Amino acid sequence: MNQRSKIDMVDGFIMLAMAGIADGTEFLMNYVAAIPVIGLGGPLIASLISFLVSAILLAWFIIKGIPLGYLLSGSAVDMMPLVNMLPAKTAAVIATILKDRGAANIKTTSPETKEEKPKQEEELKEAV
Repeated sequence: MNQRSKIDMVDGFIMLAMAGIADGTEFLMNYVAAIPVIGLGGPLIASLISFLVSAILLAWFIIKGIPLGYLLSGSAVDMMPLVNMLPAKTAAVIATILKDRGAANIKTTSPETKEEKPKQEEELKEAV
């Protein structure tokens, strides 16, 4: 029984686009913050967009039944000043998609376990 991936191609593309836009906005707004008057609103806008995207992705992952480990760690990195310029949210979504696709492609039984099981049963019968 092979398990099917919980994130299809369209969902993955939309998730990546949202995370990419949020990370790109944070990156640009950190540079806008250096402008004297206009820069005051930059970090506020970036934080608002980041919070909204994180909330949407979190709800989406919960609804799909996807583990939240990578997303929460990516969101934690986005909370740190200056480190939030890195595309942590995008990397977290990519890691989650790859993990989900990898888990869907793993076979539940391998040929070795099928061969070893009868041998163990024969040894138990001989012992009794």
